[in-house]
Amino acid sequence: MTKAILLSPIGPILLDGDARRLDSVTILPGEAPDGIGTPMAGSLLEEAGFQLTAYFAGRLDDFDLPLAPPPRRAGRHCARRSSRSRSARH
Repeated sequence: MTKAILLSPIGPILLDGDARRLDSVTILPGEAPDGIGTPMAGSLLEEAGFQLTAYFAGRLDDFDLPLAPPPRRAGRHCARRSSRSRSARH
């Protein structure tokens, strides 16, 4: 996983992903955190930064980025049920 910061008109945006997909885009309150740099040249996060910058400039309405699939609700529900049933046996 790679993280990068994009400075935008609405504040710092944290981009999180890898070479294959964008996992999250988070608008951060306040200042950009120390220790996280700008996207690496040629990376997917750099492309996300380009597209977000174009969006804020009014030049882009549709994004073309590979996104991580959303978490599956069924998987989370089953994991909770499983952990509850294990703790009930002890």
